[in-house]
Amino acid sequence: MLVVIFFIDTEMPSLRKYNSGSIIYFDKDVSDEIFLLKSGKVLIKFISEDTGEEISKPARPGEIFGLKSAIIGVPRGETAIAAEPSEVVVFTTREFEIFASNNPEVLFKTLKALSNQLRNIGIKVNNLLSNNTIVPPDVGMLKIGEYFLTSKKYEQAIQVFEKFLKTYPDSPLANEAKRYIEIAKKAKETGVLDKIPSLGMTKKNNHVTADDITFDGTISSVMNAIYLAENMYNRGEYSEALKVIEKLMLSGVNTSNDLFEKVLSIKAKILMKLKKFDEAIATYKEIIDKFPNSKQIKLSLFGMASAFIEKGDKNNGIMILRKVASMPPFDEISQKAQEVANKLNLL
Repeated sequence: MLVVIFFIDTEMPSLRKYNSGSIIYFDKDVSDEIFLLKSGKVLIKFISEDTGEEISKPARPGEIFGLKSAIIGVPRGETAIAAEPSEVVVFTTREFEIFASNNPEVLFKTLKALSNQLRNIGIKVNNLLSNNTIVPPDVGMLKIGEYFLTSKKYEQAIQVFEKFLKTYPDSPLANEAKRYIEIAKKAKETGVLDKIPSLGMTKKNNHVTADDITFDGTISSVMNAIYLAENMYNRGEYSEALKVIEKLMLSGVNTSNDLFEKVLSIKAKILMKLKKFDEAIATYKEIIDKFPNSKQIKLSLFGMASAFIEKGDKNNGIMILRKVASMPPFDEISQKAQEVANKLNLL
């Protein structure tokens, strides 16, 4: 889906045009530029660390690329080539931060794209982060540097640790980052990596609770809370996840944008798991009232129908399911709603 771009800040990105076959950037380039494909097609080529084979993935209009290296501050891990005449919006990290802060939909696309662009280290870093346990962002960045260090990618490790010290100068792990820089520099010079303790050994308890989170009014602090709540939800820690969401809502998160819709959706899912069906229905109703034109409207209605059914109100549940099934376009949600309604009618 194409992202419609409105710039409301004085710091403006640039629009570049590339002919078919033009290189947008090379593997190992260092830059703070982030790219959004406006039109055309771009191929992202990189070497698989697992197989050593070159992999080529297309970027389509509306997709974002070049995130990992720009945000973390490491060299490019892939080459971007225009596969046909293409127009690309080019941001500095500062410009993109302003843009994403004012466009929640773009923020979600950014997070998805960043996740995809971390594909070469994601699984390994995830293992280092103790099976999806959410950790504070300073710990997460240090873990990425630690991965590069233990993988003997010393230059990348140094850059991540230096970026860490600039981003989190007051972190209790700052001395750890400085120590890692010295280890990486020595290993780069000698070719021998000293044995280092894993961060997991120096910081035993990385499990974060609702009491650990704080909000400073930034999008990133809200997203950290959302990720924490979703992670708790996935681990079955529903009561703790609800505490995170309620704390977030009390902090004054903007109730008029799509980010708040995401918060309410998570809250409704949690309430369903806690069997608080009346509260779930009220939350789904709030979503529908606040965001009547949302692309997620069918999912919200389906969730409300499920809550009615679970509390024993089959008639209201069927009525809402019928409404979902009748809403264009007829898609997988419509079909599922129709099937569930038909099945309930037979009971």
